[in-house]
Amino acid sequence: MENPSQNLKTAPVLSLRRFHISEDYGFLLPNPLKELPDHFRPWMEIANELPHLIESHQLQARVNKMPLLNCRFLRGYREQRLAHLVLSVMAMGYVWQRGENQPEEVLPRNLAIPLVEVSRSLGLPPILVHSDLVLTNWTPRNPERPLEIGNLDIIVSFPGGESLRGFILVTVLVEKAAVPGIKALVQAVNAILQRSQNSLLQALQRLKLSIQDITRTLGQMHGMQLLKSEGSAWDKRAWRFGRVEHALVTAGQNYGMREFVLTLLKASLILCSQVGPEMTDLGWLWALI
Repeated sequence: MENPSQNLKTAPVLSLRRFHISEDYGFLLPNPLKELPDHFRPWMEIANELPHLIESHQLQARVNKMPLLNCRFLRGYREQRLAHLVLSVMAMGYVWQRGENQPEEVLPRNLAIPLVEVSRSLGLPPILVHSDLVLTNWTPRNPERPLEIGNLDIIVSFPGGESLRGFILVTVLVEKAAVPGIKALVQAVNAILQRSQNSLLQALQRLKLSIQDITRTLGQMHGMQLLKSEGSAWDKRAWRFGRVEHALVTAGQNYGMREFVLTLLKASLILCSQVGPEMTDLGWLWALI
């Protein structure tokens, strides 16, 4: 049988670029587009009026009159990501325009066909997902200033106003805070492949700091009164998302950073044991605790 440690030693070094993960922005799409080419203007016009069209119950009528556009005119990955955001938002609004008790069961072909085509190209489901709502739906007000809540805006607005907008933007900041942790995970994997204890220790220390930064950033949800329990169906969905977020933050605080890091260390030891016995010495790991 082939030695597992031999496989690890000969494995290629892991990089983020292969997976559309940015060294600077992590899972956030760097510099998302705010407009599509003129061929897709009917999509953008509807997306830019989305809150009004949903609240006035006019979205379905506007979408029904929309021409069937050819996705082959989308140029490159970033245009496809914006197209998926716009189409999935229209689809969600179309389905739920009349509320949760009267969802629309069939999408018109002028919306369904391009949504499915773009989704297949990107490997995403034909629905509104996190990569649309957050990862593609952000833009800096001033590119020269740091990314902070006052210097961010969303590209496509939703019913819910400032409540949902704030929720999206804080989540953008959480994604940005996770970037050092993502890079630390890559460093940890490469350290294991290269049998480097010092590099693995540094990676886990950086991961711990990133988790702490993520927790602090999530704290911006509290005290900002972003989420409301009353209002439209869209507001209520945002409120549910907020309750989930609150539960995660509370659980993280109760569980404690020390215990969380211990869990990471155990996982690292399992990986290290596949490389060789010299990587499983516990003494050097306790410096993190």
